[in-house]
Amino acid sequence: MKEKFGLIKGYQNNNSLRKSFNSLAQSIFGFKKSKEYMHYKNINNNTEKIVERFLLTGAEDRKKLESAIRNSSVQSYLWLKNNLELSMFYITKFMNNDVYFIKSQNTYVIAEQNNEILYLYQVFAPNKVNLDEIIVAFGKSIKKVVLGFTPLFKEGYESEEINDEDTTLFIKGEAIELFERNNLRIPILART
Repeated sequence: MKEKFGLIKGYQNNNSLRKSFNSLAQSIFGFKKSKEYMHYKNINNNTEKIVERFLLTGAEDRKKLESAIRNSSVQSYLWLKNNLELSMFYITKFMNNDVYFIKSQNTYVIAEQNNEILYLYQVFAPNKVNLDEIIVAFGKSIKKVVLGFTPLFKEGYESEEINDEDTTLFIKGEAIELFERNNLRIPILART
């Protein structure tokens, strides 16, 4: 993700600035540093690719995608309602080549394929979807999927703590226990 979104070079390795902010967030504002977790699994799939790239070439395409986001059923453990603007910011600026449509499921998928790894950032559909069906729709070349969100159903997924020195999750109140007990992650398209 770092390469795709880029970091401001002057702050990329500024440990003193990061430590100062961490200290302020914790001591003055009452936030606590929390762990965040990535979910992934290996894939064994023999089906052909059926996803179609969805190109945002005009106002009609944008309206279709915005409607899909606005009217989507909850597809992940942490689902932000009314998050259209932030999702569209990512999709139209950094991920405009990472939008796919699965016609048989009326589902828009924000994902990136890097060799045999599928980075699945978000799924928008009017009904709950089976993530395994979404993943196999990308075809037999996919051998591993890494989710940019916490799945509703974690069976079959492994999780590991995210250790990214440039990203720190601060939480206030009892939510820290919820995050760490359930191995949660803030969705990629919900980050500011």
